[in-house]
Amino acid sequence: MNVEEAEKVLTEIFDDSAETYDCCETQVFEPLAEELVRRAEIKEGSRVLDLGTGTGIAAFKALEKVGPDGYVLGIDVAAGLLAVAEEKAKRKDAENIEFKRMSMSSMDLSADSFDRVIGNFSLCCSFYYERALGEAHRVLKPGGRLTYSHDGPSQNPLDTVFDAVYSKHKVKEPSERLGQTREADSLQATHWSRFKDPFAALDALEAAGFREREASISYPQWIFHEVEAYLDYRFTGGLSELELSEMGPRQRDKLRKRLIESLNPLSSKDGLVVRQEILHLSCQK
Repeated sequence: MNVEEAEKVLTEIFDDSAETYDCCETQVFEPLAEELVRRAEIKEGSRVLDLGTGTGIAAFKALEKVGPDGYVLGIDVAAGLLAVAEEKAKRKDAENIEFKRMSMSSMDLSADSFDRVIGNFSLCCSFYYERALGEAHRVLKPGGRLTYSHDGPSQNPLDTVFDAVYSKHKVKEPSERLGQTREADSLQATHWSRFKDPFAALDALEAAGFREREASISYPQWIFHEVEAYLDYRFTGGLSELELSEMGPRQRDKLRKRLIESLNPLSSKDGLVVRQEILHLSCQK
């Protein structure tokens, strides 16, 4: 499988689960988007580009900062996700925000046209991480800033437990679609995982022409009051939802029971606390 094929496969998966993705991912990605926009220091009247906007979670946060005289553009390759974002914009009657289908690694946008470029867990979806950084540099105005975030180098202990159990119960004879999605997901991880290292990411930013490069790590927390709620979140949208759909009822029940048994010891009186390591990057053109 080549990169173009892999990107097409994963885009179709996001398109198919756009509505459920927006509903379940908001709990986690909305606070991350708020932090991203805070770090971006967006001024009133600014022009902001949101890379890999998805359903527009970060774009709408940026819209609150630019005010009526500013402008926000969200781009993504998944038409299904963009349709959800556009519907939100209609409900908000927001005229100075747009969403366009476009790859962050090849933007049909003029050079020097944005004051800020942001990305909320979107660069990790690009098969061309370094090319996307180069495009961000091109479309930024001189003095403009790029601010983005994605997973840091260390894995959450909950994810380690989840992955260990999950790997033992995966479908042994997947359909062609599931097999292709697994391959595409693995290829995507291969292309960007080295940039979880802050020093590798900073080197890539330097190579793209950015200056005043900064990297920091934070550890935000989310609380799921029941293990079952955490599992609902993990199995909604994307590859995991497709995996689950190909399991028989008995196999799904067995997997869920084993996950609950394995994760319950990690719960506290408040519930299951998810502590994620986030890498934040910011730089200037």
